[in-house]
Amino acid sequence: TVILGNETVTTIEYKDNDLSASLNESEESIQVYPNPTNQTLYIEGVKATAEYTVYNIVGDQIITGAFMPGENSIDVQSLIAGTYLLKVSNGDKIDTKTFVKK
Repeated sequence: TVILGNETVTTIEYKDNDLSASLNESEESIQVYPNPTNQTLYIEGVKATAEYTVYNIVGDQIITGAFMPGENSIDVQSLIAGTYLLKVSNGDKIDTKTFVKK
């Protein structure tokens, strides 16, 4: 994983004999903002049917939910200050982003 400005680029390569595949997530990855945040975390690039889970830094599941049509935010006001991971299941793709709650 490489961080370039506000964008994280992850390249995954799988090679088996003559077969190879490469995935560059920077083009289709979700975006979260503002980061850090106090109350609401907005997510860009999700489908209306996406499900999400917020984990604390030690891996405990804190919040789960699903985005409704036209909704692209998560209320994080009740979280204590710290670093969290947001996992979004977006169709057949899973994205994970880090965010900070002030």
